[in-house]
Amino acid sequence: MDHVRRDTMYKSPEKGRKGVPNVALILMASTVCGCIKLCIDPRHANTKCHYVLRFYLSPVLRRMGLATLPRNAPSSWTVPPHLSFVEKFVQKNTFDHKAISKWSARNVLETLREKEMVDPVGWFPEQTVNVIWQNASLPELSNKHQDLAWLVLRRALPVRSFMHSRTLSATARCPRGGCGGDETVTHLLLKCAFAKKVWREMQWYLSRFVPSSSVTQDSVIYGLFTGTHTESDINFCWKTINSVKDALWSARNLLVFQCKELSSTECCRLAHSKVQDYMLRDVLRLGAAVAKALWGKATI
Repeated sequence: MDHVRRDTMYKSPEKGRKGVPNVALILMASTVCGCIKLCIDPRHANTKCHYVLRFYLSPVLRRMGLATLPRNAPSSWTVPPHLSFVEKFVQKNTFDHKAISKWSARNVLETLREKEMVDPVGWFPEQTVNVIWQNASLPELSNKHQDLAWLVLRRALPVRSFMHSRTLSATARCPRGGCGGDETVTHLLLKCAFAKKVWREMQWYLSRFVPSSSVTQDSVIYGLFTGTHTESDINFCWKTINSVKDALWSARNLLVFQCKELSSTECCRLAHSKVQDYMLRDVLRLGAAVAKALWGKATI
């Protein structure tokens, strides 16, 4: 099942999407730019393609201000169906056409990317939203944890409330016995009694990087920490937090799909094993001595 529609993934990660290439837009921009260049580029003057396209695309060229056609020259009043994609592309993607000095697909795509707005997150101001999306796509995170952080921000993790709203689950209740709450993303990671117990047991580990009072709900969901901390401490704490979220999600899936219920201690061990993956990666990249100094008292 697709967690999120593909058209919500085309933007760059810094603006809230996953950086998936928009192949349809790239092909359309290449075709439209090719048609426009044939109409306005002097190198293609006095060719059959130039006269045919200039005749049929004259309404579009006039509106865009790219060509001044003489009154005694033949021109079309409407764009034919086989060239209507040019008109639709121009109407849908509004930008300053005269500012583009060279009509190429690369220039048009760069102009469209600059016009893209950052996707909002809750009530946070735009400056904070930029930080949130940068945290979700932090290069130091593993690919799996980047995807997990992005799905959590999108509220697109396939928990029961998400599935139930799409008629893919019979109930929205949390699968853990005795819980009784609706299984939302926030409930899974923070409000469930099992999640609270796991975070309490991991508190001593997180406090090595930032004080326990700095790890709040905004820290777990958005990667925002209160107080003043060094960038390295925040990065290490953020990697550990995502390891715990990954362990909670894995424990939930084991319960739902295999009817295997992990204890809070076993879930913490699973989180520690995921943190060890980061440590080993730093050992291979930086060396054992440097990695041990960065991770503090952790066993490498």
